[in-house]
This record gives sequence, C-alpha cells and structure tokens, in this order.
Amino acid sequence: MDTTRALLAVRLAAAVLISAIFAGGCSSSGSIPTAAKPPASESSKSSSAAAESSAPPRCPNDEGGVCLGQIDADTGYTTKVFTPQLTYRVPTGGWFNYEDTPGNFLLVPPRNDLAGVNAGTSDFLGVYTAVVPARIVQPDGCVLEPVPGSWKSPVAMAAWFRKRSDLNASKPVPVAIGGLRGVVVDLRTKRGATWPTCTVNGQRLQLAGLFTGVSPSSLDHAVIPGMTMRLILLSSAGKVLAVELDDIDDAPGGLASLTSVARNLRFGS
Repeated sequence: MDTTRALLAVRLAAAVLISAIFAGGCSSSGSIPTAAKPPASESSKSSSAAAESSAPPRCPNDEGGVCLGQIDADTGYTTKVFTPQLTYRVPTGGWFNYEDTPGNFLLVPPRNDLAGVNAGTSDFLGVYTAVVPARIVQPDGCVLEPVPGSWKSPVAMAAWFRKRSDLNASKPVPVAIGGLRGVVVDLRTKRGATWPTCTVNGQRLQLAGLFTGVSPSSLDHAVIPGMTMRLILLSSAGKVLAVELDDIDDAPGGLASLTSVARNLRFGS
C-alpha cells in the first residue's frame, strides 16, 4: 500500500491488509448411500429466492462490519450496529459505505477509494462514537495514547486543537447536526512548523492534531500536510462524538460535497 502521503494519518494503528478469501467445497468419495431428497416444491423455491434477494450485501471491507458497499443517491439508509444509530443519504451515485461497526462509520465519495483512505490520498467522511486527543508515546510504530484529562466537552477538545503550535485551527463555531450539538473547526498543518513524527514500516510520518478512539470506537487519526480536516465535535452520551470530513488537496471532490452529506446526518438512540 502506498504510504508516501502518510501511511496512516487515517489509520495509524496498523496497515490494512487486503486478502482474498477462497471458500472451497468438499465432496466425499465414500460409498455410504444417502437418502435422495424429493424435489423442492415451487413454494419452497420461491421462499429460498426471496430469502436470497432480501439478504444484505456483503461488506467489501474485511474490517467494515456490516457496511453496505456502494449506495444509491437520494436514498435513506440507517446503520445496523453503529451507536448511536445513524440515518444518512448521499446526493449522487458513486458513494460507498465502507464501515458500520459499533463505534466507526465511513463514507467514501465518488472517484475516491478505500485504499486511498488508508494511504491519505482519498477524501472521506467518518463518524466516530467517542474520541479524545492523543499523543505519540512510541515513535517506532506510531503508538498513541490518550492525552490525560477530562474530554467530555466538544468545546474543550476544540480548544486543545487550537493550542497546537503545529496546526492552523479555525475559531470553533457552534453547530447542531442530527439532534446533537457541539462545535466545528477546520484544521490544516501549519507551514514551517515542527510536526510530531513517527515511523511505520520504515515510513517517516509527519502528523498534527492527533486524536484516538475510545470504546466502542477504534481509530488513530491526525492531520497531514496537503489535507483540510473539518472536525465536527458533538456531545453524545457523556462523550465527544466526531464527524470527520477529510479533504485531500489532490483528491477528487471537496469539503462542499462532504459537508452537504454531514448536514443531513440524523442520530437516533
């Protein structure tokens, strides 16, 4: 996987391994006779066909839980396991839902892809149930840990980003998204700043504004050069829920499209 932009500003904890899984059937050459089954009735055939047609699509991301893959434009969708339950829609075709897990949700816009999300070369919209600021505690391998403190307030978290000397952070603006309230900030790396660095598989990464997921979310994210991150921080069940919009300068699309989808998110219980 290409890691030149920042092997994982977006998924620092580990490289994503994409593997093909081959399922082979086994047949027996033994001579033990088996009773012949009567032919299926038309009604049972119809029931089987209906069950197959109603089965959810297989998630194309091995780590994506019950994600849907490609989704249709102007169609309402509701997460199956993400908490709090999330209802969403996209304005055009070509969007993909690549994560629906208890703490992580991911949408990738047209002309971007999952591999690019991990390599820091594709735009995406992510929603994470619970996040806190983080710091590097082991440069070799980019091992992070939460910054000590009480991080239950979106305002407090936004203030933490604003204090980073390696970031340009906009003034927090109050926002309400889908029934939750908080603030939104735009983040970019500061030109000429000294950024925290670490290495993964021999690649040296320059990272700013690190944050990590806490149960049930699993993530280690940061701002990298050439990226604008719009971070919507919302109060939810005594934690800070994050809606993360990552706009890579060289990737197709942009913040306007990602923001239009974020505005229409709806959170349930």
